[in-house]
Amino acid sequence: MNPLERAAARSAWATRHVTEKAVLLLGLVVVCVAVPVGWVSCLIAATLLWVVIAANVPFRLLLALLLAPMMFILLSLVPLTVVISPEGLVWVPDGPSTAVMVFIRSMLATTATILFSLTTPMPEIFRWLRSIGVPQYLVHVLSLTYTMTSTLLTTARTMWESQAMRLGHSNRRRWIRSLADQAASLFVHAFSRARRLQEGLELRAEAGSMLVLSHTPTLRKSFVVGSVAWLGLLTALAVRGLPWVH
Repeated sequence: MNPLERAAARSAWATRHVTEKAVLLLGLVVVCVAVPVGWVSCLIAATLLWVVIAANVPFRLLLALLLAPMMFILLSLVPLTVVISPEGLVWVPDGPSTAVMVFIRSMLATTATILFSLTTPMPEIFRWLRSIGVPQYLVHVLSLTYTMTSTLLTTARTMWESQAMRLGHSNRRRWIRSLADQAASLFVHAFSRARRLQEGLELRAEAGSMLVLSHTPTLRKSFVVGSVAWLGLLTALAVRGLPWVH
């Protein structure tokens, strides 16, 4: 298991019904993307912080998972602040304020998505997808692809550690050569696994025949109703603002 899978399995919300987490966290994603959050972003951030505390999410792991998306978002903000003209770089009017708001909305939506992953084991997500009507064949392919990706990541980590033990990272030249050799080997390994996966899918029976008995957590309707009400309040505040402030 990778760190994300371990965190999801150990989360205090791991035994919650997936619908509860999907309504709250994925609903927050929709709010961040669809409406101008403005100062409501503080309430959304407070909600996400409550989820982190209530679900006992590893804070360091959350920050590590947010680092790569944050760098990508920061790079994408450059065209919002400056443009290239015949006179050189020119500041875009209201560009910095727009960039700040885009950054806040993007980071909040990304955090909500990652929290959903850190609180929901993948088998629970696959079972939930079946329950809401996603075709079983598609869910089956998704689960096999996820398993293959996890296996390849484990293989890449093992290869990296093996190269380090052989002093393949002792200097820059050896490091570059080891990295190239590992990439080539992993490329061939991935194609071999993909071929075996295709053969397995062709020889396997109907995907629904592989279902097994599992325990489904009880859906707490009060939590779902409360989440919907909170999302509706956030949307109303974002669109119309406070009724006594004009």
